[in-house]
Amino acid sequence: EPATPPPPPPAAYKPPPAPVYQPTAVAQPVAPPPPTFMTVPVPMGVFPGMTVVVQAPTGQRLAVIVPQGVGPGGVFKVPIPAPPPPQIRYY
Repeated sequence: EPATPPPPPPAAYKPPPAPVYQPTAVAQPVAPPPPTFMTVPVPMGVFPGMTVVVQAPTGQRLAVIVPQGVGPGGVFKVPIPAPPPPQIRYY
């Protein structure tokens, strides 16, 4: 009887080549900068030269002086300070 040829050895598994990612200059959406001023309403009973405490969008509490010419019910703008750096804790 004719000798049957031996089966071919199994092919060694080769993973497909990994895709190569080329860095491309794609414009990433940039978050708009936070507003640098906030509008502060003057409460009733508060007059120019007096101090009011307001909370900035950053969470900071600011003591601001009502400017001349702005009375109760009026509004004025105050600069918003940069948020404080995060606290670093060392353990």
